[in-house]
Amino acid sequence: MSVVPAKYPDTWFVGTEDDWGVLRLCPGNVTTYSRAKWEACFLAGVAAGMVTETNKVGWVGGVDYATIVRQGAGLELGAKWINPDVEFFGMFEGTWVDVEKGYETAKAVLAMGVDVLGHYCDNAGLGVFKAGEETGVWLIGESRDQHGDVPDLVITSILTDHSRMYERALLDYKAGVIRHTVNMFDAKSGWPSIAPLTNVSQEVKDTIAAVEKLIIEGKIVIPEVMETEQLGKIDVSEFVEELPPPEEVGITPVSK
Repeated sequence: MSVVPAKYPDTWFVGTEDDWGVLRLCPGNVTTYSRAKWEACFLAGVAAGMVTETNKVGWVGGVDYATIVRQGAGLELGAKWINPDVEFFGMFEGTWVDVEKGYETAKAVLAMGVDVLGHYCDNAGLGVFKAGEETGVWLIGESRDQHGDVPDLVITSILTDHSRMYERALLDYKAGVIRHTVNMFDAKSGWPSIAPLTNVSQEVKDTIAAVEKLIIEGKIVIPEVMETEQLGKIDVSEFVEELPPPEEVGITPVSK
C-alpha cells in the first residue's frame, strides 16, 4: 500500500493487520488498525492444551508472513504452557483462497495424530474445517465466530472485528487524531479476544478467563515469535520471564 496513497496525499488510507515493518514503507497518509491476535491465539492454545487427548495440536496457516507465523506460535505457546506434553504441528498452504488446498494441507496435519486443529487462512479455512469435521477433531476458527459452521466441534475462534477497527479509524479521523502509526488493540483494550467457548468444560472456561485476566494485568506477556522455522519447536522454558510457569500465577497445568 504505497503507490496509490502517494498519488492522493490528502486522503487517508487504512489497512489492518500490518506492523511497523510494513507501515514504514508506506507514505505518511497510511495508517493501520490491528489486533494483538497472538494473545487470542495463546488463549485458544490453552484451551487446546486442556482438551486434547492425544497431546497433539495442529494449525494451518495461509501464507508464512511473520505476522501470521506469530499467530500459529501463539497457539503453540498456549498449548505447551498449560500442557508440557503437547506436540505442535503447524503447516502453511501458500494460499488464502484455495479451499481444496486448505483441505489437503489439513489432512496432512491431521495425519500426525492431532485431535485439535486451528487455522488462519481465510477462505481456504473452509477446507480445513471440512477435513477436521470428517475426522471429528476439535476445531478453532478465525476472524469471526465460526461456531455455527461446525457446532459440535468448534471450541472457539480468534476474533478480528474488522468492522470495529474501521469504525475506530473513522472516529479517529473525525476527531482529527488519525495518525501514521500502528494502532494495536490488545487484551487491555477491552475487546473480546476469542469467541465464547463451546463444547468444553466449565474448568476450561474458568481457566481461560483467569489467563486472560493475567494478560490484562501484565502478569504474563505473550511472546511474539515470528520465524517460520520455530513453529513446532518452541520451548516455553525459554520465555519464563514473560510466561512464568502456570503454578506461579495460580493456574493449574494439565497433567496426563
